[in-house]
Amino acid sequence: MTERPVAIGGESALRRWTRPVRRTAAWRAVRDPWTFDPRALRSRARLSALRGAHSGRDGVILATGPSLLRTDFTPYAGMPVIGLNRIYLSAGRIPLRPDYLVCVNTLMIEQCAADMAALDIPLLVSFAARRAIGPRARATFLPAHDGCAFSRDPRRRVSVGGTVTFAALQLAWWMGFSTVHLLGVDHAYALEDHEKGLDPHAVSERRAEDPNHFDGGYFAPGMKWQLPDLAMSERAYANARAAYEADGRRVLNGTPGTRLTVFETGSPGVASPPGGQ
Repeated sequence: MTERPVAIGGESALRRWTRPVRRTAAWRAVRDPWTFDPRALRSRARLSALRGAHSGRDGVILATGPSLLRTDFTPYAGMPVIGLNRIYLSAGRIPLRPDYLVCVNTLMIEQCAADMAALDIPLLVSFAARRAIGPRARATFLPAHDGCAFSRDPRRRVSVGGTVTFAALQLAWWMGFSTVHLLGVDHAYALEDHEKGLDPHAVSERRAEDPNHFDGGYFAPGMKWQLPDLAMSERAYANARAAYEADGRRVLNGTPGTRLTVFETGSPGVASPPGGQ
């Protein structure tokens, strides 16, 4: 008869003996689905192919603030565009068409997976939401994690920093953009009465039309969203600015009326210091 390890203090002898191994980085890598999952392997290959894909070019990160409805898009014509979250709702309303769609919020992906799966552009979405997005051939998954550290290799990590815009800035750096132009980054949110006093990142269900995005149905009544954390976002943006400038590149915020003061503001060829308009 084979003897089983004796439990000591609620932990089996086998687990106690293997505890040092289970604390190593190699063990954590083996246990991490991002290491060997076929979807992760395919995604790392696709991310490798995107490295330097737009090297030396100006590009746009197209966010979703209400300022999009009063933005002059003329200076950005012909630039590659990284769109965020539900920017596809702007089709036919603004002239820029995204070349990529980035979404790292699992809650949003779970609610909008069918819409995203129907798009004809590459998706770059959180690996944590892989079951929601389904077996879509054009989906590239990202190892999205909390935190404000700027990642220079999205095959290993993409930090969320409280905002999908920060994730997109890391991807734009990886793709080689020399200057990234931010549009629709209003950096301002109006909360409903039942949301006031809740902590950042708290999940809330909308009860009224959405005033915080270019479309009132962006988060329609009954949809859930996570409350913003503007302070965390600003810390992440500061790290993004430092990373770009260290590499001789820059981020320019062209959002009309933006409240974000971390980056220079202005349109191509016309810039002002942070906070200027």
